[in-house]
Amino acid sequence: MTWPLVVEMIGHPRGKGAVRRDRLPNGYFVTHPDEKTAQYEGNLRLAAQKAMDGRPLFTCALRVLIEADFPIPTSFSGKKRREALLGMVAPTVKPDWDNLGKICDACNGMLWADDKQIVEGQVIKRYSDKPLLRISVWPHRASDLATLFADAAQ
Repeated sequence: MTWPLVVEMIGHPRGKGAVRRDRLPNGYFVTHPDEKTAQYEGNLRLAAQKAMDGRPLFTCALRVLIEADFPIPTSFSGKKRREALLGMVAPTVKPDWDNLGKICDACNGMLWADDKQIVEGQVIKRYSDKPLLRISVWPHRASDLATLFADAAQ
């Protein structure tokens, strides 16, 4: 396997939306993600499954890079557009960086057993002509390679 393992989804990046809370007739509450988040997470799970290509789940500590490439607003002038493509103008728009990181919950059971295995991570927001969300995954240390799929081999 070559590193990193990369999961890509073409289109406007989306972070984890706010959890919705509905009151049931019996007085209890049920929580669920908003509809757009649920759909986006479902698509991310499919992209993760495709990237894994039948490999077993990662079992070691992991390092993750999330790159969120946002579309350049049509309101930008030609000069500001060029600056955005050069990284001189950054997207200070929603979603917040931490909500982009939380979208990794969708990869539980697809790339790794639980996102608690992620011990190092980075989120980068930038503008691009090709909006997408890219999640790159590596073992945290080279020594983790030996145990990467240890549980699956047993």
